[in-house]
Amino acid sequence: MEKIVLACLGTYLEPSGIFGVLVETECYGTDVIKTVISGSHYSRAHTAHSIIHEVLTSMMFEAFLSKFPERLTELDALQVNCQSKELTSEEWNTTKERADSIQAAFQDYLKERASLSQSFDYWKTYVSDLFPIIRDLTNSLRSGDWILYLSAIERATSLFFFFGRTNYCRWTPLFLQDCYQLKDKFPLLYDSYMNGGFVVNTTKKGSGVPFDQALEQCYNRPAKVSGGIIGVTRKKEAVALWGIIKHKKDQYVELLEMKGDVGGELSLHHAFNPSTATKIVMMVQDIEEYLQKVCSPLQDQVALKKFSLEKL
Repeated sequence: MEKIVLACLGTYLEPSGIFGVLVETECYGTDVIKTVISGSHYSRAHTAHSIIHEVLTSMMFEAFLSKFPERLTELDALQVNCQSKELTSEEWNTTKERADSIQAAFQDYLKERASLSQSFDYWKTYVSDLFPIIRDLTNSLRSGDWILYLSAIERATSLFFFFGRTNYCRWTPLFLQDCYQLKDKFPLLYDSYMNGGFVVNTTKKGSGVPFDQALEQCYNRPAKVSGGIIGVTRKKEAVALWGIIKHKKDQYVELLEMKGDVGGELSLHHAFNPSTATKIVMMVQDIEEYLQKVCSPLQDQVALKKFSLEKL
């Protein structure tokens, strides 16, 4: 399901040329970018869309702050307050209200700019409406949130119809209908799903995946890499022996990791590793600098002039 949503997002963004920017900044190669657009490479496609969303949101927020510099002063004051370790409940409520005020003003700014510029509206649709679908879908699976999962699937259904995913158009509504009737028909299964039982979790935090993906990661993938079943498939005895002792080998590996007190990055999902986060931050900076130097995707001279005159 996630790969199909990623493919829909890739189809939406492909005419804009943003994927060409990823190639120009050497974030992805010319061959790899095709798998990103089609969504066939899950990890790379997900990372690419996260980077694009971060770049666009950052540029939109910078434009908002440049238009309303008083909001920048408020934001700096909020950062100071949030860094304070001792906040009373009243101070915390006040800080939250000020943050909500800035957020509301930012959303109003986006709506007004989108009404004046089709280009800006195109990017705002991706940032505010489309990307949150794959974000919530992934988060619901990794955290085992059944309610969020159904919400993301329901929003993704419109994408399937718009981008002509025939099979998903046909079966996703029926799947949702069965899910919504689960509480009445199978209450025990519903309770299990509400407690995260619809995904498989590993020892790493935030690593919940669907059952089919867990099978690929935990059983099929180890069989296809070094130390797996590769090279012994011609010998039936070796294949049978590998299938018998595989789970024991995995137990020994886990035991050695526990013995060595392996922690840090290995205890988290790879998307949350400090090294991965640092790499993504650098990629976001490179892309944003490139866009500012060549041509900002949010820039629309006619709309900007009209927007400025109306504010004056």
